[in-house]
Amino acid sequence: MPKNFPILTLNIAELDERGYGIAQHGNKIVQVLNALPGETVEAQIFRRKKGGLQGVATQVLQASNLRVAPREDHFLCCSPWQIIDFEAENHIKVSSIKKFYQAEQIDLPDFDIISLPDQTWNYRNKAEFSFYSDETDQLNLAFFGRDSRSKYPHTGCVLMAEPINLVGRIFLDFLNARKIQARQLKSLILRYCYAQNKVVACLFFKDETLSFNPEELSFLLDEVLQGVSIIYSTHKSPAPVVTEIRHQLGCMELTESIYNVNLTYNWDNFFQINPPVFELAAKDLVEQIKATPDFSNLPVVEMYAGIGTLGLLVARLVPKVLAVEVTPGSQERAIRNAAQNRVGNFEFIESLAEESVSAIASNQILILDPPRVGLHNKVIEKIIAESPKHIVYLSCNPKTQAANYAALQEKYKIRWMRAYNFYPHTPHIESLLVLDKR
Repeated sequence: MPKNFPILTLNIAELDERGYGIAQHGNKIVQVLNALPGETVEAQIFRRKKGGLQGVATQVLQASNLRVAPREDHFLCCSPWQIIDFEAENHIKVSSIKKFYQAEQIDLPDFDIISLPDQTWNYRNKAEFSFYSDETDQLNLAFFGRDSRSKYPHTGCVLMAEPINLVGRIFLDFLNARKIQARQLKSLILRYCYAQNKVVACLFFKDETLSFNPEELSFLLDEVLQGVSIIYSTHKSPAPVVTEIRHQLGCMELTESIYNVNLTYNWDNFFQINPPVFELAAKDLVEQIKATPDFSNLPVVEMYAGIGTLGLLVARLVPKVLAVEVTPGSQERAIRNAAQNRVGNFEFIESLAEESVSAIASNQILILDPPRVGLHNKVIEKIIAESPKHIVYLSCNPKTQAANYAALQEKYKIRWMRAYNFYPHTPHIESLLVLDKR
């Protein structure tokens, strides 16, 4: 750590939505990892930013009674709330949602939070591992630290479904046997399917001279690992972009089952990372559609539709579903999903939501599942202009959901709300909001 970054003794007042403990130091706000409200900590500062500092608690001088021991050394890279008792985590997340809405001067109805307390570990169906070569040139899986520069080696993560960790270690053995170094690689993306108990793997490398023997790669495939893609990714970008697929073996598609709907997706398609909890939210969404007056006569439009998941869940209840999603290939995947579920009233537009707002009309149910940034302003404006009868809004960021509802509240009232802990041991939370036209 550079000498000009100090160690500070701080009193932590609260948590922010990113999971940092918040303290005041002079006229600066300090965001501190590994810190909980009520604690006094010594924090190593690692970043200066406008109006504040960021750091990590290296010593807890006075601990909160909510603090528990983390399960792994690299927890600050993947799940900084491993230090919080899980029941307390749920309470904190509910309080956070209330604060977001209070900031918009909105009174929420009573709502609860749904989780699976016996499944808070090994739940993630997707991992993106980096690589790290140690002083003996042994290759390790790794995560980047929150300072974006450091790497933390590991051989698996307690958030990942165990087959992901198993396949990650298999790849490590394969790469180490060939004396491949971290500097030649970018990342290993692994996707796991609960319904099939299968994994697909994409290895991204940046050394253009690196070669792989397809016959040797074929020996990686087994009863769990069903597909492998070896991808050259240009060194000009730090991200795992697909420059050239050098080898592809087995099947790279997975088929998950959510509330009796089979959903096939490729390694690069969006899919919820915690299917067991997502299925609980899906069931609630279906039940809320059923509770909607005259639902069987109202068409559904689904914006930010991914592979058509939410629209397909309700398609048998309504006369028609139109899904809108911009991701390349999403249309083909969604139409195939409709066919394999024998859904004949499903249509799809491959487009940005803001470029297809003409699909929004007054006599419909509108389903929204936007990214963390929330709804595009053009979508909000069209909703206000057309005023669909009912809106079902699933959000991975209740802060932007609250801001979006604030823009709509003159025309809509909240019928029902529930939170879901899709992401145990992290600050993130999902919320489902059902709105009726006033």
